[in-house]
Amino acid sequence: MKYLVWSLALLLFTSCAFHRGDLVSNIPNEPVEHVDKAIGVATTVKVFGIGSTKKDALVREAQQRMVVNRPLEGDEAYNNITTDFKTTWFLFVHK
Repeated sequence: MKYLVWSLALLLFTSCAFHRGDLVSNIPNEPVEHVDKAIGVATTVKVFGIGSTKKDALVREAQQRMVVNRPLEGDEAYNNITTDFKTTWFLFVHK
C-alpha cells in the first residue's frame, strides 16, 4: 500500500517535456559580421485540450516580439533563424 501511495504521488508531481527545432539560414555571398542576438518568445496553454492557437500563430507572435526586441538598422538582416518548440505536459495541462 505504501508503494502505491508513493507511486501515485510521484506520478502527480512529475511532468514530461519534448523539444523540437528548425534552423533557417540565409548565406550571403560576402562575409557578414554578426552583431547581436534577437530573441522572441510566445507561449500558449491548453487545459483538457482547450485554449490554444496554431503553431503558425505562435511563430508569427514570436517573430513580432523578436523585431520589437531587436529592430534592424541600416542594411542589417536577420540570419540563422532558429524556431524551437518545447511541449510540456503536466496532468491535464499542455503548455
